[in-house]
Amino acid sequence: MRNYSKFGFAGFITAAFIGLLLMAGTVGASTIQLTKDMPVQIKFPADITVSSGEFGEEGMEIPIILHQPIIKNGQVIVEAGAKGTARVVEVTPAGRGGKPGKITVEVVELMPKGEFVLDRGEGDFIPLTGDQIKAEGKGKGIFPWLFLKFVLKGGQAEIDTDEIYEVKIAKSIMTTNEF
Repeated sequence: MRNYSKFGFAGFITAAFIGLLLMAGTVGASTIQLTKDMPVQIKFPADITVSSGEFGEEGMEIPIILHQPIIKNGQVIVEAGAKGTARVVEVTPAGRGGKPGKITVEVVELMPKGEFVLDRGEGDFIPLTGDQIKAEGKGKGIFPWLFLKFVLKGGQAEIDTDEIYEVKIAKSIMTTNEF
């Protein structure tokens, strides 16, 4: 007959069970790399207006949301609806004389949402890049300008918040679901 020390057979089984539980926490852990230039679809929230009249200063931040989840190796790395930031890089409000407004925006970053987080040392956000998003308002033309130069104002530029924009991940970044 075996001697299982002072805790007996039940103590041995309990210790083995606790060991299995501790190991189970790391069994499903994954580290997945999001690669540079990986396409990502974003949009602007429907409840805001992105226009040269609303965001009248360069450097202003505009919220964005992830339209479709980021999936890699069959796993959802970032859930749809994750929040991010775009920034106004150029803006000209509509002006007198029928001068149209203009706005140019660049995407900046996306915050992870879901089971995966950024690996240590990667920062808090997923950096994004892509073509600048631009809009220009409508001018009033030459005829009104000749007669009502100081009265008529051009149209504000407005970026379509219903449109889905494809951008890219700016640099390769590691994510993990191990906490």
